[in-house]
Amino acid sequence: IYKTDTLSSGLVALSSFIISISNSMTSTYNLSNNNNIDLTTLFTDVEGITVTGNSLNVTISGLLPGTQINSNGYFTAIIIGFLSSIIFCKLMNKNWTIKLPDTVPPAIAKPFLSIIPALVSLYIIAILTFLLNRITGKILTDVIYEILQRPMLGLSQSFFVVILVAFLVQFFWFFGIHGGNVMAPIMEGVFGVALLVNLEAYQNNETIPYVWTSVSYGSFVWYATLGLLIAIFWVSKNSHYKEVAKLGIMPVLFNIGEPVMYGLPTVLNPILFIPFLLCPAVMSSVAYLVTDFKLGFSSNTKCNLGNTTGLIWILFDRI
Repeated sequence: IYKTDTLSSGLVALSSFIISISNSMTSTYNLSNNNNIDLTTLFTDVEGITVTGNSLNVTISGLLPGTQINSNGYFTAIIIGFLSSIIFCKLMNKNWTIKLPDTVPPAIAKPFLSIIPALVSLYIIAILTFLLNRITGKILTDVIYEILQRPMLGLSQSFFVVILVAFLVQFFWFFGIHGGNVMAPIMEGVFGVALLVNLEAYQNNETIPYVWTSVSYGSFVWYATLGLLIAIFWVSKNSHYKEVAKLGIMPVLFNIGEPVMYGLPTVLNPILFIPFLLCPAVMSSVAYLVTDFKLGFSSNTKCNLGNTTGLIWILFDRI
């Protein structure tokens, strides 16, 4: 959209995220047995160290807490990355750059163009993070997690939300619009975070918290096209449908349904409109209930094998 260097913009976004999650830690050490050494005199000019009686307070700044670079920091990374990139790109388009003589080769001049926009973007993020910390007493990641990420994750586990997302994806597909791409912000931004949380819980031998993740759709819902092909082979007398089914069976086994969607076609086909929308909704509802009530046929998804991994592998690997 902004026609700027994507690498520079990405580096600014990454740097801004690191700035937003950096934190400090203070540890207190009791030095009552210090052989009568005057701690105040000894550590007067040492930055980050203060003395209170016989206690030594050591403060370390610029730490990157591990609890902020896991699933808890997902929403923060998206928001900060988006905001800092927008600021950077707008400043670049307004030519807030270092002007060099025309005699300077472009390969040398180009890196200098990003300095001012990048610094302004980083300083804005740093100031906002600092002010938020002073006002709330919390770091940015914790604030976003409590206000935005946790409520959205809770909402995503609603039975009706799971069905609605499946319905909307198919609805867009019916009109030839890639439903997965349209719903990607929800699929990856919300259900993808649930998958990361499940993976972390599994690695720590903890209870898997979320019933439904982004992988759940790929494992239990998007294979509805396979059921359509089975129905065609079983009962259909339409020669065109059978030819398309023969050509599409192998791609469908690896969750590639476009040849069938556009070959039958299911796109803009009023005869298939109702089953095309209802089948994924039914599949998602059944899979959700089976997983939620732990009936043994499926388990909470924990890792992403990829939508094109293949049906047999996914079933036996139990994701």
